[in-house]
Amino acid sequence: MDENMSNQNIVLKLRGANFFGQESKGLMQLRGNGNLKLTDHALHFKQWLKKKEILIRLSDIQTVETVTSHLHKSVGKPLLKVTFLNELGKLDSVAWWVRDSAKWIIAINDLKKKSETYHKGY
Repeated sequence: MDENMSNQNIVLKLRGANFFGQESKGLMQLRGNGNLKLTDHALHFKQWLKKKEILIRLSDIQTVETVTSHLHKSVGKPLLKVTFLNELGKLDSVAWWVRDSAKWIIAINDLKKKSETYHKGY
């Protein structure tokens, strides 16, 4: 990870977020649990068993929404889906089942607005 999470303000965190995969990696990914953190600069996921990490800068996030499935996987509950620009500059998406997806959507959108307002002032 190229961003040091230790010096960033953690806005939300969830132990046990259920990961449904990254669109660009294809349909054959297995779901898995891990820690999901939202800081004032990024969304960070660290999967427990596979040791997979995903870091998405807020500036790269395009949309945040709830969906009923992701990559043909579902649990019968709303999933938090994040569409973002990946390291290749292409649209990509990830999804998790989290306890309160509405809270995560509001927090991400609020942070993005604050960041955009701050950068417009300079």
